[in-house]
Amino acid sequence: MHALKRRRTPATTPPELTLPVERTGPPGPFTPEPTVGRQAARGLHVVVEGRGGALVRVLGLVERRGFEPTQIKVDTGAEGLMRVALSVRSERPVELLVRQLMRLVEVRTVELVP
Repeated sequence: MHALKRRRTPATTPPELTLPVERTGPPGPFTPEPTVGRQAARGLHVVVEGRGGALVRVLGLVERRGFEPTQIKVDTGAEGLMRVALSVRSERPVELLVRQLMRLVEVRTVELVP
């Protein structure tokens, strides 16, 4: 018995499926995202109780509501509270996020930073 050998064919893309690529940003691996239809980043200061999983619940709510966190800074205090400085970007009004965050049990205060 002899083994069957498959013929390997070179992988080629038909010319009609190749699309021209036009580079709009600077050359390199990082090209900036288009900001059409996006608001500028807005800042929030959130004070959260330091329970297990509280920070994950806050960030999960932010993403589920359609907000993109751009910066996150967390400071823990001696009294068991976490102060979260959060910068978000979205087409949705940030006041909606403030109301939703206040509904979480672990959140003490939410402050909108100009």
